[in-house]
Amino acid sequence: MLRQQRETGSIAPLPHGGGRERIIGADKEPLLLSVLAETPDASLDELCERCGVNGSRMSMARALQRLQVTRKKSRCCTRSNKNRRCNGNAKPGKGR
Repeated sequence: MLRQQRETGSIAPLPHGGGRERIIGADKEPLLLSVLAETPDASLDELCERCGVNGSRMSMARALQRLQVTRKKSRCCTRSNKNRRCNGNAKPGKGR
């Protein structure tokens, strides 16, 4: 702070210097949305591959979060036993 006071005459905070650019920026978002419309059950790895993104699954997940796209896979088949119930006819015995 003393050096900044000497050099600039002020101790006000400096502007943010930037950082890394997004791997999936605004230019790839329309492509991502069109790929999702074609294959809504695609995994994050498949989305990275189809969009031509050389990044991680987490970068794809953050891009989907920014676009407010929810990711819930559909089941390929229905569950066989939806309501599991305890057996009411069980005999009380010694606990193991």
